[in-house]
Amino acid sequence: MTEKEDIGNLSNISGNNNKDDSIMSIPNEEAHSDEIHRFWFEDIFLKIYHHFILLIYYKLTKIFNKLIGVCSLKIKQRRSIKKNIFLTTIVLVIIIVLHTGHQNYSALPPGPANFNHNKHIRPLTFIDSKKDYLNFRLPRKHWFTKNSRRKNIANTPVTSKMVAEYKFQNYKPHAYVSNLNIDYSQSESANNDREYFCSKLEYKSQFQYSMDSIHYIDNNIEDLIEIRQELLDHWPKYRDFIQDSQDTERHMTPLEIAKRNWFKFGTSAVWWEEQKCYFAVTRVMWSREGRQHRPRISLGRLQLFDKDWNEIKGRRIYFKDIIHDREAIAETIRRIKHNVGIKDCTRLQAGSQEYHSCVDKNTKLKLTADIKEKQFLDKFSLEFPTFMDIELGNKDGYYTGSEDPRVILKENMFDKNKQEPFIHFNMEYKDIVRKGREEETKQRRYMCGYFPLRKNERQIKFTINKKEPNRMEKNWTPFFHMEDYSNNEIIDTHYHRGYIHFIYSFKPLEILKCSLDDGRCEIVFDDNMVNHVDGEDPINYKAIRGGSQYVPLPSELPELKGKKIWVGFPKLHLEKCGCGRHYYRPMLSVLLFNKIDNSYHEELVSPIVDFDLPVLSWDRKDVYCDDVSVSSANSIAFWEIVDQNGKTGEYEDYLMLVTSEADYVSKSIILKGILDYVLGVYKQKDIKEVFDISDKNARGIIKKSLYCIQDYGAKSCREYNDKHPFNKDD
Repeated sequence: MTEKEDIGNLSNISGNNNKDDSIMSIPNEEAHSDEIHRFWFEDIFLKIYHHFILLIYYKLTKIFNKLIGVCSLKIKQRRSIKKNIFLTTIVLVIIIVLHTGHQNYSALPPGPANFNHNKHIRPLTFIDSKKDYLNFRLPRKHWFTKNSRRKNIANTPVTSKMVAEYKFQNYKPHAYVSNLNIDYSQSESANNDREYFCSKLEYKSQFQYSMDSIHYIDNNIEDLIEIRQELLDHWPKYRDFIQDSQDTERHMTPLEIAKRNWFKFGTSAVWWEEQKCYFAVTRVMWSREGRQHRPRISLGRLQLFDKDWNEIKGRRIYFKDIIHDREAIAETIRRIKHNVGIKDCTRLQAGSQEYHSCVDKNTKLKLTADIKEKQFLDKFSLEFPTFMDIELGNKDGYYTGSEDPRVILKENMFDKNKQEPFIHFNMEYKDIVRKGREEETKQRRYMCGYFPLRKNERQIKFTINKKEPNRMEKNWTPFFHMEDYSNNEIIDTHYHRGYIHFIYSFKPLEILKCSLDDGRCEIVFDDNMVNHVDGEDPINYKAIRGGSQYVPLPSELPELKGKKIWVGFPKLHLEKCGCGRHYYRPMLSVLLFNKIDNSYHEELVSPIVDFDLPVLSWDRKDVYCDDVSVSSANSIAFWEIVDQNGKTGEYEDYLMLVTSEADYVSKSIILKGILDYVLGVYKQKDIKEVFDISDKNARGIIKKSLYCIQDYGAKSCREYNDKHPFNKDD
């Protein structure tokens, strides 16, 4: 799908984001009093409105009772009948108009919590307990239906095929809960068996996945040929990194070069509601030796796809941090075309020699005008597809450039209805380290950030205050707090970009808060520091690593007072567990934040979420256990509620997970019922309302749950090998 647009279309696509940009202000819990008073007034109005409707119904009933005896009335009474019918029609029209005008009021759920239904802004009021989620009901769409809450999916990433055509299968992952209201010491003394204790922590439920929904994201050879040519033609800063200095490619065709030296995998995508499309970033690599795992350079390929995964080519989107005068831009483009000498050939006689000469000349001049127009528009906008325009941290040797790029959506501080993609990746730098009077060069890999739709200071290198960086800083898992977008202590300006949080480590759970202005990070939580008791071994389990980003519960749900909940898909990495040397699989995790003591914990962890599906082998020939068996979640593309059963409270929700296999294939899969699965733990298990991380009982449960995760992961590894053994004779 190609969108070669003029400047007018570019304006429409980009939205109104310039001189009159409003500053985004998202209320926190303490700033809600005005909104709550407003909703209290609206609730009073709603009650009066409902009483008015009941009164009208009462009057209508009397009118219709009179109409029942129509046949028995005398002819002279028919004028009165006609009058009653006319009045009835007028009243019905009034009801419809009133209901339409106040549909937002009638859509508010019962009880004290009335919510702001803006798509991107979390609700203005709160529920007090986790279990209150089980009693929450979405607003009804129509006054005459008791249970209909179905959303119009036209402007969402959910397609009619997902809802009406795809077949879904049940999936029952093993999962473990650590915040249980049980006495660890008594259970420990009663039975020290791991299996027994894991059965106490285990959460049994299910969600669904669809084999019909699996979509393989393009990884064809034609795309690699196009990528190579685009870099050679338009990216001189990368040109020296994608050519062989020994000139071995001179006698090879573009097809042969692409097959031997170019690779592409690891797509991460999110639904970008402002543009009604997927924003995707994919790692592209060039290797002189033709070895995927020894690249000279890695680059981030940026693409847009519509909701059916057709690529959108030629779309331009304005940068977020530049003021644009659209009329002046359009006028400049008109001048460019005029100045190159393009003339109106329609004034000449069609078919004449002068006409054909004019058309031929215009065709040549248009090429010049297109180049000048592109150069001009590139100052204000980004045309897709394109590449991440980064400054390389290390230009020598191998493994330079942006590795493992992943995308997450960030709320726009200046317009609450807009979002912008933010990409995080890791890259190698050369550090100069002083030892006494001598200097030493060290190569270190840092986590970095990138704003693709910012013209200025796009790139950030993250550093942790008061901490020496590791040789390899990677696998950080991002998520956003609402306070990351807007902080009462900060005056929002176009020069302040807020914060982002990362899960730095899972076991122990370490959380970073990082500035998006300068990349400086603070460790805001470390459960080993809080939990440490003399004589006890600290938690140290490195098998859980970053996968997808973490996302909050869908925005239609109320906030949990004093707490926040996110869901993500990290990965489990086991070594020599029975299926090759390395075994990677996606996990599911629920992260919870307690505002009272600024603590975090994982409320729920499922060690393996592979849908019992075979994984492409490392040699890409089959699905057997080869040297490495790897399946990893790269991103949650969207999570949408479509409907809710008003009686049972069950949700119809869809989540798209983008995954990779064998560092080669990228694909998406649709999951259904994740919300009921996550919230169902509060119905099935006796979960504590507050997780006290300083409690010895809680520490004991966390450590025991690690055994459960490790044991079930190893069991899954062995079982996969039993089903898909590697036959050396083949």
